Amino acid sequence: MEKLGERVFDLGENAWTSNVAKLVINFNIVAAIECIAESFTFAEKNGVPRATMATLLSETVFGSVVYKGYGEIVAQHHYEPPGFRLRLGWKDVRLVLETAQESATPMPIGSLLRDRMLSALAKGRGDMDWSAIGLGAAQDAGLEIVGSK
Repeated sequence: MEKLGERVFDLGENAWTSNVAKLVINFNIVAAIECIAESFTFAEKNGVPRATMATLLSETVFGSVVYKGYGEIVAQHHYEPPGFRLRLGWKDVRLVLETAQESATPMPIGSLLRDRMLSALAKGRGDMDWSAIGLGAAQDAGLEIVGSK
């Protein structure tokens, strides 16, 4: 494992903890995508181009792989081809919320993400990149996205 990655994290003997860690990472990514989509929509509605915000965020305080990669995708509305299909992200959000319920862990942002993803699935976006949840934020604000489902 040490030769495959930069670092190995010991999550204990229980294999379930590795699954939980993966769900936590994916939950944080999709939550960041929702924040990116909402903030870009806010910016656009108030005269600041989405692409400008993508650059500003990814080259300053949010200079991470998530903000750089997904920021560009959401700014340009380029959700195909998918890197990670929305329907797979939906599965992970469902698993997070099921596990949260079993462990009595409130996750209100998880509920919002569940609803955003369910809406995207209902609109036929399941095979698009999971960042296509950004379309929902733009459409909720009354923006028209040319060529979107």
